[in-house]
Amino acid sequence: MGQSSNRETLRFTLELLRRIPRSRRITVAGGTVRTERAVRMQLELLVEMGEIERDDARPFGYRRVAKARGFDAAQMTEQESLLLMLAQKLLASLLPPSLTQSLDGFFEQARRELDPFGDDTLAKQWLAKVHVSNDLPTLIPPKIGEGVLETASHALYLNLPLTLDYRHSDGRESRNRVKPLGLVQQGPRLYLVCAGEGLPKPVYPFALHRMLKVKVGKTPFERPADFDLARFDREGGISYAKGTNVRASFRLTRQAGQHVIESPLASDQRHVVEGSHIRFTATYPDSLRLDRWLWSFGPDISEVCKEPLAVVTESVS
Repeated sequence: MGQSSNRETLRFTLELLRRIPRSRRITVAGGTVRTERAVRMQLELLVEMGEIERDDARPFGYRRVAKARGFDAAQMTEQESLLLMLAQKLLASLLPPSLTQSLDGFFEQARRELDPFGDDTLAKQWLAKVHVSNDLPTLIPPKIGEGVLETASHALYLNLPLTLDYRHSDGRESRNRVKPLGLVQQGPRLYLVCAGEGLPKPVYPFALHRMLKVKVGKTPFERPADFDLARFDREGGISYAKGTNVRASFRLTRQAGQHVIESPLASDQRHVVEGSHIRFTATYPDSLRLDRWLWSFGPDISEVCKEPLAVVTESVS
């Protein structure tokens, strides 16, 4: 077999492996008899190598092995492996397992790079020396129905409409035909931001864990060119914003106020020291997010006032 033929075989094998998913099975169908036979031969070789697995159904179904070594493009450095392991440590407490399953192979490779011989290394010890803390209670992620996240993500990626059977927080159920525009993580919860008729607002966030059934449409829609997901969240779209800015003023003890000086609420924040207290003013969207942040200071905060201003603008931090 010539060098050119070897390159073509390798390219064909790598492309085949790239097309095999981890989260679901695929089968071989279509094409000429010769092409289908070649594909099956390469699949069987990948099964023998432990890169993919085959079920006993007819026709055979194939999928990637979750912890396969894979054809690694390059060996990770110790620093890259450490960063990836820290990312897994953070994501594990925030996201449902189905969202991180596709990264299992990378996490496993990073783990092997940090501890190739089963002995402790300084990099591995570092994982026990760092911790991500939250200034609010760390909540357990709500359970998302089987297939909901995968279906919603598929529709979002391809700009396909969705039909959602949804249970609202008050127990009421509804069916909504929507156009998915974005996926937002807020703490342990995931929200699918959608546009559609008959919604409480033109653009409305649906919690994935409240979705009872999700069905994807077939005809793609044109994504609104003026929609900005980051701006939607910044303006309180996920936090029950009222659509207006407020000039928030409040008084904090010196110790609590120092935290707000170091991490301002907004770019226009101002403060004045008043003896043992500090008085602050800042512009922010009027929302449940703002209220919860203010309440979190407990007895350290006083003289809270929210003065309505104008419709929310992009200038708010």
